[in-house]
Amino acid sequence: MSIFIENLKKYISENRYKQSYVAEASGIEVNKFSRIINEKQSATEDDMISISDALGRNVDYFLAKNFKVNKKAVPGDKVAGFYIAGSIDEEVNQTANEIFGLMENFSAIVGAKKRMKLHFEKEAARGL
Repeated sequence: MSIFIENLKKYISENRYKQSYVAEASGIEVNKFSRIINEKQSATEDDMISISDALGRNVDYFLAKNFKVNKKAVPGDKVAGFYIAGSIDEEVNQTANEIFGLMENFSAIVGAKKRMKLHFEKEAARGL
């Protein structure tokens, strides 16, 4: 198993990302992403860059031999703003986690949109 894919799988699992989300955020077709993650197809350098960018990391992060998943936020920090309004029950905690999960994914989606725009601008400049 390639070190990039092994570490990517750990990162996706620990951050509870769906593979389809990572594929779409990175601009890679879902079926192709599935083949890459299951090592039925090799990831190109461009694929690795797109995936890493979509997850807010650089390629070197996923190529580290002593890989540790650094989550984007500490779960306890996610509910701090909701605590001000009163006590935290399970429903409020779940809502807070869902909202912050969406916010984390939002930045990756915006990044993917920027990459797509640059891609199409490059193609237009080449006359494609």
